[in-house]
Amino acid sequence: MAWCPKCRNEYRKGIKVCMDCNVPLVESLEEYDKMLFENQLGIRQEVIIDELDHYETTENELDFNGILKQTPAYVRKEDKYKDTLSSAYTLLFVGFGGLIVLLLIITNIIDLHLASPGKYVTYSGMAILLLIFIIIGLASLKASKKLAKEAESENQLTNDILDWFNKNITKDLTDNGVNLDMVEEIQYFKRIDNIKEIVQKAYGELNEDYLDKLAEDIYQIKYK
Repeated sequence: MAWCPKCRNEYRKGIKVCMDCNVPLVESLEEYDKMLFENQLGIRQEVIIDELDHYETTENELDFNGILKQTPAYVRKEDKYKDTLSSAYTLLFVGFGGLIVLLLIITNIIDLHLASPGKYVTYSGMAILLLIFIIIGLASLKASKKLAKEAESENQLTNDILDWFNKNITKDLTDNGVNLDMVEEIQYFKRIDNIKEIVQKAYGELNEDYLDKLAEDIYQIKYK
């Protein structure tokens, strides 16, 4: 017996083509289905492999160019200090300024025409919010003083390292292991690693993000 793989109708022996579908008959629908499944599975596996290869290639290219794996930019202590101080002044200005305006409103020097039953609730809510601004502003102001000292120390360390490196380390040392036949990106990463290693040998363990930023600054000075 023979079967049509499309409409699944059964035909007597000797007939080769389905009269309705005009497709060749098969001797076993079970074998045909098994073969069809294996073929589809093989195609899907090839597609998956191709997609994975494409993904890995793309990932490697992005990683190689420094696009995929990007470490967060190091924020200098001085910048943190300036941002914190600015936030503190802003909060204190809004807090104290708001309290003055609120006082003028309460004393009816500024009349907002609020209904009596609800205006005191509004005043209380505004006062609490403004006091919170003042408290946070004072806390930020205190934190900025600590950051100012840390920024001063970090700036001094950075200047010392840059000055020492510029006077004592030549390009021959930072180019150690660098082959001019290497692609430009590989040369860059190798020099950065050399710079970091030299700095750590001279100044000990440093914050990794700070060291990365420092190495980048030194690289720009040496190879600008």
